[in-house]
Order: sequence, then structure tokens, then C-alpha cells
Amino acid sequence: MDDGSFIYTRGQTGDYSGDLCINLGEVSEDILKDGKKFYESGMPIDGDPTKYTETVWGRVPVQNSVTYAFNTSSGARDRQDIGLNGLSSTDEATFPTYKSYLDEVHAKVSTAVYDSIAADPAGDNYHYFRGSDFDRNRTSILDRYKHINSPEGNSPESKDSPERYSTAFKSTPDVEDINQDYTLNEYEKYFLYKIHLSPDGMQVGQNNIVDQRTSSVSLRNGDKANVSWYLFRVPVKNYTGKVGSISDFNSIRFMRMYLTNFEKPVVLRFATLELSRGEWRSYEQNLYNGQAPSVSGTMDVAAVNYEENNEKKPVNYVIPPGISRVVDPNESQLLEQNEQALQLVIKNLASGDARAVYKNISLDLRKYKHIQMFVHANALVGDKTIADDATSLFIRFGSDYKSNFYEYEIPLKLTEEGQYDRYSTSARRLVWPEENMLDINLSKFTDLKRERNRQKSAGQASFSQQFSSYDTDRPKNKITVVGNPSLGEIHTMMIGVRNNSRQISNVEVWVNELRLQHYTNKGGWAAKGNLNLQLSDLGTFNFGGHVETDGFGGVEDRVDQRRDDNLYEYDMSMNVDLGRFLPEKIKFKAPLYYSYSKEKGQAQIQSARY
Repeated sequence: MDDGSFIYTRGQTGDYSGDLCINLGEVSEDILKDGKKFYESGMPIDGDPTKYTETVWGRVPVQNSVTYAFNTSSGARDRQDIGLNGLSSTDEATFPTYKSYLDEVHAKVSTAVYDSIAADPAGDNYHYFRGSDFDRNRTSILDRYKHINSPEGNSPESKDSPERYSTAFKSTPDVEDINQDYTLNEYEKYFLYKIHLSPDGMQVGQNNIVDQRTSSVSLRNGDKANVSWYLFRVPVKNYTGKVGSISDFNSIRFMRMYLTNFEKPVVLRFATLELSRGEWRSYEQNLYNGQAPSVSGTMDVAAVNYEENNEKKPVNYVIPPGISRVVDPNESQLLEQNEQALQLVIKNLASGDARAVYKNISLDLRKYKHIQMFVHANALVGDKTIADDATSLFIRFGSDYKSNFYEYEIPLKLTEEGQYDRYSTSARRLVWPEENMLDINLSKFTDLKRERNRQKSAGQASFSQQFSSYDTDRPKNKITVVGNPSLGEIHTMMIGVRNNSRQISNVEVWVNELRLQHYTNKGGWAAKGNLNLQLSDLGTFNFGGHVETDGFGGVEDRVDQRRDDNLYEYDMSMNVDLGRFLPEKIKFKAPLYYSYSKEKGQAQIQSARY
């Protein structure tokens, strides 16, 4: 879950810390806890007491809801748009629950305060963010929106608006039915995420904060102040606790947010609040060789992008050299799409251990010659212990993750902390150094596999053990093969980080633009022919043939959809009347139909050799 949050303390002293809580799962729709579903459109417009029942909170309609829509009769809106307690402000003053509340506070507050409370005992009166009264009093932005979510009177008809414009917040009635399924859900089964917020604890790298933006803004009084926005990224699986009998994330119907444990008034502003997803999943099984490590490292998987992280610390995100943002063809103006990379943040990784992400795919790499990917690495904020080549990035692909795969490993060069020019090619190369670039000819994997097979025939290698060699073009990079993988049947791909040092390491890695290059552009041809013979009234003969050779593809086909074998098809059929060979006076008919067809495919690549 991603969200941008900002704590506003109005410059006062005191403890402004507290908790932001998020619930994911099943939450009760019964806002006023009475076990009954309230909906404004169910309140009688004639005040008939037989059509509602009373609870400790107010009145609830007794008839079942059929649709959620206000009555269109004259004056009906005033009797129905009265909030979730079913009481207007006038009725609240005489209702026992609110009357006893007013009697209790009357002796404790001033007359002016009491009058303001008595005008709306339930505190649910709505006010639009615009208004002549707000303009006269020069009401602040925060106070203008203070009652925007209140339910009583939030759907006035245009003719009843106190202003020259419509002041309605919505046109439908308020109901205790969040998902509009006409039932009242009272279950509390959810995952709890608790985020502690404190003005002194807003540090990047702590408390799920992954980025910070600070800018100087002009205030209403003319002064300038620095305003900070923070990007929180909370992994869905890292919940604080859970309530009720919820076991997985297969059926998440509701999200609830609330603040708690605050002693002082605060304001949280959310620039965005969204669920983010990725195609890469964390690999949970062991990746170390030999003895188990002393500590278990952690890995956070996310995305960094140009629009949100170009001021990121300790290293800001820049687009890799040679890559440009794509212009959205669906927009009338020149609008560039966002550009992003996969981010792996590794913490407390023991010596010899590794962490990785993976995805299931289906690829045939036999017609490609090259694979490339940009790689970046930097130390975490405040970490001065990690050095170049202490960690390495590896990419693994094959038919499975443990027994049949190819692997390529690159020692990582770290980018120094700083803010880099987003438009400078030299700065881009510092963030995405050439030494980290995954750039390998796929034939090197098959060459290593053949060498391993020769070693195995001599009794010096095994299918079940890793067989490795260093890349002759880049001697620091290591190539490994295990089992019997095939470039023609790639079903799994893994990208990970391994600790090569003798100490526990922390590192942040970005990977971007994983791509296949140099497609084997061998052309093919296709032909199709048909021959139809009509032998007078004796019969007909039909002949057909179809040939497609390796490399042939239609105009609409992608290059990876071209044919990789030779296809030969032919068929023949005849339909004759054998009675024509006898005298006509016999009037004998003997129709004969015969058909024969054959199809042959001739593969041009033996996948077992790759």
C-alpha cells in the first residue's frame, strides 16, 4: 500500500504523536451499533411512527430497503435527509439520549458554547465548503471542510440551496451499507496495519517511509515555510495483527482507516492512497549453499519511478542512459508516460545468503542472441560499511528454480550518495554504471552446458551440482548451469541479490529494461496452390498443396510468432461416376469418392541441444 502523508502541527509545542490504523478485510457497516441497517430514504415523509423503530441512537426504518433513492414528493427531502440517526436537529434536542447529554454539559460550558452544541446535539450537520457565511468570516481551508462529510442535510435540492449555486455533496441517501449490497455486514475480520506518526520520527528508511519531498511554499500570511511530504510504503503481508477469523487476502471487501492515541489535534493530508501490485513475487525458499546463515535477511520489493522518486534519497531516480519516456498516443497533447524500475531493498543479509524475486513465464529464447538489463546499486541511508563487489546481482532462468536453470552473476558497483542531474548522460551513467549492466550473448549459456556435458562424460561434473565458469568478455561475471535447462522452454525467471562479503550487508538495487535483442531475422516463404479438374461428365479431381518454411510469419505476427519449423501439407480428392463406363441404356450409376491428405512438420531447431 502506498500513500503520501503530511503531519501539520500548526507550530505548537507538545506531543503530536499517534497512530494511523488501516484495516483490510471484513468490517462492520453498522456505524451506530444497534444491529439495524439505517437508510435515509426509508424514513416516512408523513412522520408515521409505525414505519420506524427507536433505538438508543435514534430512529431506524422498519421496512426492507428495495432501492436507495429519496422520495420525490414536495418537502420529502427535508424529512429524509436527516443523517444516520434518523433525527433532525430539532428532534435530537428532545430525544432522551441527546437531551440527557445537553443537560449534562449545560452546567459545564459557557452559554455561547452550549448554544452551538444545542443547535446540533449529534454534531452531524452538513455544510458545503463554500458559503456566504464562510466568506464573511474568512474561514480557513481546514475549517471549510470540517463538516463536508456530515450526513444531515448533505443532499439538498437545488431549489432549497441557500446560495446561488448547488451546495449538495451527493444526490443519494446516506445508508449503513458501504458496498450497496442491501445487507448489513456486522463481521469484524480484518488485518490491522498500525503506522506510528511522530514529527520527530519521520525519517526515510524507518517506519515504512521510503521517500521524502520538501519544498518551500508561500503561506496565507505571506510567510514562507518548508513543507515535507512523506511516501509510506506498507507491505500488505507485514500486518501488525489481525482481528477475527481471517486467514488470507483472497476476499478483501473493505478498508477502514482511523487515527488513535493522539493527544493533540493534527491534520493528515493524503496526496495519494493506493494499492500497488507487481508481477514479481518474493522467493521464500532458501538460496544459500552449505550451512544455514546466522541471521535471516529481509527484502522489500517495490517500484521506483521518474515522477515520484526523482528527488529520492540517498540517490535520486534517473532514467537509464539511452532510454526515453514514451509519449502517450491516446492523449491529444504531448504527454509522456511514467518510467519506472523494480526496486529490491535488502537488509541484514548474511554472508553467502541471497534474496530474490521470481515470476512464471513461457518464453522461447532460441531465436534471440542477446539479453540485456540495466542494474543500479547503492548503500542505504547512513550505511558506510558496504563496498563495491560486496554484493552481486544474479538472474536465473530455466524450467525450474533449483534443478534446471542457467544463472548469470554480476558483482555490483555502488553509486555514491547524491542528487544526480536527470538530463545529463554522464550523470545517468553514474547511476546506472556500465559495470553493473547485464549484457550477455545467449550462446555462452549453451557453450557452458556443452562443456559441462563433456566434463560429465569424463566423470568430472554432475547434473545435480552447479557447474560454473567466468565470462571471458567480463572476467568478474560468473555463468552457471544446473541440470538440463533449455533455452526453448523457459518457464521461470528469477532476479536476486547475493552477499559475497564476510559480513552482514544492506543494499538497495534497481533493475530496469530487461530485454531480449538481436532476433534471428531469417526469412521464410509460404506457398499455397489448388488444382481443380473437370473431366466432362465423368467426374472431378481436386489437388491442393501448402508449404510454410522456417522463419515465415504473417504481416500481423510479431517476430517471436514466426514459424520455427517447415510445414508441408497436401491433399487430393476425386469424385467419379463409374456408371459412365457402361452403356447408357443400362442407366447404372456408381458414384465413387476418394480423399487423401497428409501434413508433415520438420523442426529446424533441436531444443535439447540448447
